[in-house]
Amino acid sequence: MFDKLGNFIPNPANSGGNFATLAVKAEAIKEGINFVFLVRNAFGAIVLGFLLFYFLAIPLELICLFVAFRILVATIVWFVRYKKLRALFSIDSAAEKSFAKILITKEFFGLVESALQFAAAIGSIALAYYLFADIVAARLNIWSAFGPLAKNLSWSLLFAGYLAIIVVDLACKAIRYKLVKGIRTDNVAVTMQDYAIVSEAVSMLKAAPGLIIVILVLFCLDLPLFIPVLFIIGPAIVFAIGIARIRRMQRANLAEPEANKEMPADKIEALPGESVRAAFYGIMSLERRGSAVLGVGKMTNPENSLAITDSRLLFFEVPMPGGNQIVAEAPYSTLNFFWNRGEMKQKGEELLKYNGLEGVLGHTLFTVPFEEIESASLANPMQLEIQTKNKKFRYIFMDREYTEPMKQTLKAALKEKFR
Repeated sequence: MFDKLGNFIPNPANSGGNFATLAVKAEAIKEGINFVFLVRNAFGAIVLGFLLFYFLAIPLELICLFVAFRILVATIVWFVRYKKLRALFSIDSAAEKSFAKILITKEFFGLVESALQFAAAIGSIALAYYLFADIVAARLNIWSAFGPLAKNLSWSLLFAGYLAIIVVDLACKAIRYKLVKGIRTDNVAVTMQDYAIVSEAVSMLKAAPGLIIVILVLFCLDLPLFIPVLFIIGPAIVFAIGIARIRRMQRANLAEPEANKEMPADKIEALPGESVRAAFYGIMSLERRGSAVLGVGKMTNPENSLAITDSRLLFFEVPMPGGNQIVAEAPYSTLNFFWNRGEMKQKGEELLKYNGLEGVLGHTLFTVPFEEIESASLANPMQLEIQTKNKKFRYIFMDREYTEPMKQTLKAALKEKFR
């Protein structure tokens, strides 16, 4: 049982994982949580029905009809989400462009669910308006709390406002689905970049109608002019920042992993007779930091692999989607380390196999000669510490199968310096 659960939950220690697998598992966990909320909503409809019957004396047959309708809607929504999970798990996460296909599938079912919610909203409004409105209004002076505005308020206006919110959500889901279908699929980083841009743009679009309505209401309330004007300034600044973020994210070049490589000023040359003893793909410096402005930035210490030669350590960067970039708060070098090491290992092995030492040196950021090392150790099974005369290096790795080979290779190379 626990083995099956471990395969289901996203695990950064899984060296064969990738972003597509992570996306499917994350969606499955989300829908598992959402199922609990669906059950809660169905139970809430029953409780609401009881309260309406007990306190407002609404006929029992009307309550049963309303509750049955809400439970039916929850059941249909659950079925749609179940079909979505079936569709997602049927996608081969190892296939090319699978990550984009997963995102498009998610958005399609999101649109379907939104359309069902729209139909359910119309049905709920019809039931509430024709079955409950007069009864509730007769028992509760619901509009008195609105003071002078009460004469302009009605159940029809309330339902129309609720329906408008659902319509805007449906329209935004349709626009979002259309845009997501057109995102680039050059690599996972580009797909994530375009998806983040679409998400941010649609979020701004979705918020606009509500803000416009509130601003119009403020102007109609005969308030001093500076009040609605002040209210406009805040959203205007937020929208301006949002547009600036989108423009910066669009300018980030993630289509070519080589374009984001951090290389030393002087080319690192091979030493006479030098060869690679062992290579380990998927390491991360504990000194790695990053910062972003308006959604775009860079991470430090992008090296993600270690090669041990006859005379030195080579810390190099296997070109990966996104490189050391941060786009939409996504630090790609760290994400690749935790969730995309399967691709990293494959590319690293191909680099060494087809290009040898020269290929590794072409991606090496810095070297540590053995003579400069004072001590080295595996502080714990998956943390490498190297002390030189001037600096201490600390790296972690997630693949336990590296522990013993790394220990043996370093012990043979460094002799008594390795502890």
